[in-house]
Amino acid sequence: MTFTELKALAASYMHRTDLTDKWASFIAVAEAQMFRDLDLKETEASVSLTSVSNYLTLPNDFGKVSRLVYTSNGQEINLDYIARPDNYVGTTPIGYSQENNKLRIFPAVADADYTLYYFVNLEPLSDSVATNWLSLNAADLYLYATCLEAAKWTRDGDQITLLSQLVQPLVESVRSFSKRRALPNSAGLQVKISQPLV
Repeated sequence: MTFTELKALAASYMHRTDLTDKWASFIAVAEAQMFRDLDLKETEASVSLTSVSNYLTLPNDFGKVSRLVYTSNGQEINLDYIARPDNYVGTTPIGYSQENNKLRIFPAVADADYTLYYFVNLEPLSDSVATNWLSLNAADLYLYATCLEAAKWTRDGDQITLLSQLVQPLVESVRSFSKRRALPNSAGLQVKISQPLV
């Protein structure tokens, strides 16, 4: 569903012709809530980064860390998030914290290469951004969340109750859908029988 289609469908669903100049705002408020609630496996990306003075600069579309990997002698090491990185010493990175839109590596080691797996920030819909992953894969959630914001603005208690009961289950459904799509098809799974040791 495109941005233009969403505005038209929401107006039709709510039977309102007097909110034409408000729909973009309702969509923006709905997106703020949905984007906070959803960690979509489908939007995961990866990027190779090199630390500079023990910091990694985050990509422009960064939303949230999925995992951070350091490779040493051909072995991948998953780094843990460290809330209080005091007193970590050693020669191999073991963790990171987030500071000023950068990731700080602990313990402090010479500049090294890392792979950051992260959830991409979805682009909000607008006249210049017609679609995003969510509008193409969860048009129903977009519609009901937008209409919920319109119902709040018009103070329509019945619609607020109805739409609230629709939106949260759809958030869970989309989250589950995204996770399932990241898993292999069961037809591709094979059972391997281990051979006895001789």
